[in-house]
Amino acid sequence: MPSIVQLLSGHGEVQQNFKLLAHVVYFNRWSVSVVRDMLNLKLWIAIAMIVYAMHLGITQTQAFDVAKQLDGLRKQFLPVEYRNINFTVDELKRVFSAKCKKVSGLENPTLYDEVESSATTAVACLTSLVNLTAMQEEINIARPIGELDTVFSHYCEKAPTIERCLQNFNEVIQPCLSPAEKTQNTIMMRLAAGLMHFMCTRGGDHLALFVAEDGPECFEANKEAIMHCANTSFSEFLSNTTTIPDLYNLPDLVLQPEHCLDLQRFETCTIHHLEQCQEYTPANVAESVFRFIKNETSCKEWMQSETTQRSILKNTKSSAPSQLIYNLLYIFTISLGLFALKVIKL
Repeated sequence: MPSIVQLLSGHGEVQQNFKLLAHVVYFNRWSVSVVRDMLNLKLWIAIAMIVYAMHLGITQTQAFDVAKQLDGLRKQFLPVEYRNINFTVDELKRVFSAKCKKVSGLENPTLYDEVESSATTAVACLTSLVNLTAMQEEINIARPIGELDTVFSHYCEKAPTIERCLQNFNEVIQPCLSPAEKTQNTIMMRLAAGLMHFMCTRGGDHLALFVAEDGPECFEANKEAIMHCANTSFSEFLSNTTTIPDLYNLPDLVLQPEHCLDLQRFETCTIHHLEQCQEYTPANVAESVFRFIKNETSCKEWMQSETTQRSILKNTKSSAPSQLIYNLLYIFTISLGLFALKVIKL
């Protein structure tokens, strides 16, 4: 009996494809549902497996085996409070449909099919452009001989096509976004494109320098410390309860001024730990990513304004579940930048 990895691999790159798909899912914020652990990318890989599986034609016997293995993946990857959820592909479809219906107020049986088809196209587009297994091998060969700039220059040439893949998918999901989300969506799309351009400045010099100066190793060594930074920076938005949020009543995913202040705390804490590494390049590059995020969003204006003091902001504790999901948006923007920086470690 083939394993789920064999069934879903396509071209033998299943784990790499899942990681790309996980970031596509994460990028499209409207699909955020049951996640409580803000930096647990394993969860998104597991969910990505479920999403990817529904695009494949498999036999009944194979489907039964896949279901068993998905159950094992759920127990391995999901936070404790979600491990007993019967989280099926059909459930995922219903959540997406409910989100779209909530926005439009109408049943649209063809919309999810369009989203599903577009997601398949986007994943195929991304995986055809970036083979992370091959990229890892190229980096391993180029790093000792100082040829990393050649490797990253080659992949940075594909950035415009990757951007178009994401834009095409983003256009399809617009009917599922509220007016406030559409405004935020425009910012996030600009941010995603800008981060790619930033990382590929001068043919990927930022990436080459980051890897050459032991950037991935620095992040790996400080992984736990950075997670602690996230937990403390966003702690007031985290609910201590293990109550599972209502998947069919997801809040609008919009940016609030207070998130900029928490982002600043997260940046300060993260940079402090990265500065403990032998080389300063990882901290400098990460700081540049944070600065770029703030400049490309409204955070720069909010943080400079006297009206953004915590004392006059709305009471965030009264809407912790919603605010948690809002904060996930910021974690995404950070992870997208760090994903570009840490790609050889994924």
